[in-house]
Amino acid sequence: MRKFKKFASMALAAVMTLAMCAPAFAVEGSEEKTGPEYNVWQVFTGTYAETDGGDTDITDKILGNIHWGQNSTGYAADQAEQAAVGADVLEALAGKGDNTTDAIDAVKAYVNFESTPIASGTPPFDNLADGYYLVSRKGTLGDGEAATAYVIKAIGGQLNFSEKSGVPTVDKKVNSESTTAASIGDTLNFEITGTLPENLEYYKSYFYTFEDTMSKGLAYNDDAKVYLVRDEVETELVDQFYVGSETSADGESTILTIGTQNLKAVVSDLVSTDKIVVRYSATLTEDAKVGMDPNTNDVILHYPNDPNKTADGVLNDPDNKPEPDPETDGKTVTGEEPKTAIYVTGLTVTDFANGKPMEGAEFTLSGQGINKKLTVATEFVEDENGLYYKLKNGTYTTQAPEETTKDQYEGSEEAGYPRYKVQLTAITENTGEEVQKVHATINEVGALTITGLSTGSYTLHQDSAPAGYNVHDDITFEVTFADKTFGKTAESSDLVIVDHNWFYINLNQGVGTLLPETGGIGTTLLYIAGILLLAGAGATFILKGKKEEDAV
Repeated sequence: MRKFKKFASMALAAVMTLAMCAPAFAVEGSEEKTGPEYNVWQVFTGTYAETDGGDTDITDKILGNIHWGQNSTGYAADQAEQAAVGADVLEALAGKGDNTTDAIDAVKAYVNFESTPIASGTPPFDNLADGYYLVSRKGTLGDGEAATAYVIKAIGGQLNFSEKSGVPTVDKKVNSESTTAASIGDTLNFEITGTLPENLEYYKSYFYTFEDTMSKGLAYNDDAKVYLVRDEVETELVDQFYVGSETSADGESTILTIGTQNLKAVVSDLVSTDKIVVRYSATLTEDAKVGMDPNTNDVILHYPNDPNKTADGVLNDPDNKPEPDPETDGKTVTGEEPKTAIYVTGLTVTDFANGKPMEGAEFTLSGQGINKKLTVATEFVEDENGLYYKLKNGTYTTQAPEETTKDQYEGSEEAGYPRYKVQLTAITENTGEEVQKVHATINEVGALTITGLSTGSYTLHQDSAPAGYNVHDDITFEVTFADKTFGKTAESSDLVIVDHNWFYINLNQGVGTLLPETGGIGTTLLYIAGILLLAGAGATFILKGKKEEDAV
């Protein structure tokens, strides 16, 4: 009998010693802790002792005289003294070796989770009988949280532990920054970095999926790559990950899904210090927001939040979108910066002379931060002399409404059919050089607007002015960006004003100079004198002729 007790004690000590070394928790002492609450389940009772670990630095936790505990499957409520735990159970537990996940599975098989926990609350737990306990977390998990693996401990009176993080983090960068400036047409490079939890070894499988949302002004370029990063060495995994994009239900964003049903099936030797990195690019389009509102791109990492519920043997299927389990899906947006913001600016030029809009004045803006795609931006503006009519389907035509087609037009015979003209707002040239140009024309209200600009040096040049007015001198300015705000350098023209991440240039054109010319009032007087002289000479000639006639 003594031999059996010693065997049972040593067999269970192996499991208990293993539990004490589990990376999910660490012994803290008796200092009171705040944080999540736990349930404590009594598996076995016995006589607790600590012995020298021999050649190791680990102290063996020995439990002798082992009986079924109050929350065990072997507990009998009608028995004052519970039955002793059989040798087969102890042998099964001792046979789990160094695999902590297998050890936890083996122990929880003997726990009656339908019973009332022997203790609940926040550790430490005092005045517990010597024995062997399993601890599980209470409550509902929120986003950014994860349950710990079950804790198994042999104790002699007090149970205490502290939870280590079981939550991965995710960071996002655009052009190596969290916030940047860009111009419409630019290609932006994004990088997502995801970490793994410290208690990764407790998960039999690990669902791992990024849900990346791009605002409407960003167009995904279908070029995502996935990498495992270990000790700064990258290994490409994209062929083993699902990568897909779709438009959101409201049509206002693109959702990029990149993930796997089981990361442990993709990387067989996965460790908690590994990182998963995703890189892709997107183009800033004409739908981009301009001014104070940024074009955002944020990411959520879906991960399993309960290692006690994950199943082993989960396969990876890169051809099908991974769907998280609603019961164990954790979502995290924790990290240094899970969201990126791209800011775009623009320029409004107003041009007046004596309060009169300089309609038709033409300008060219040249600079480095201008859209590099060829675009012609036009709009239809209501004008009584316009050549176009608007149809009810939103298009325009030069064909006047007729009796058989009038129902297709905006307006009516009684109220009239509105007329429209085409207004050219800007043309962007692709010159093939670093400096690009935009041509624009002042409209009837005295303004032109060029959107989609970024940082760089710019020059505004007036190509032409309305008849009778001077051409303005060139205006040169420098656009800067910092702390989500556009600005200008000290050397920038005072005519450039920054307001709500937008630039304004206000021009007051001068009328043309009145230059001296021939053909003034003096010449007119000479013309009059000449006519009078000619008239006098003619009269003299007639009178002289008459006198000669009378003399004959």
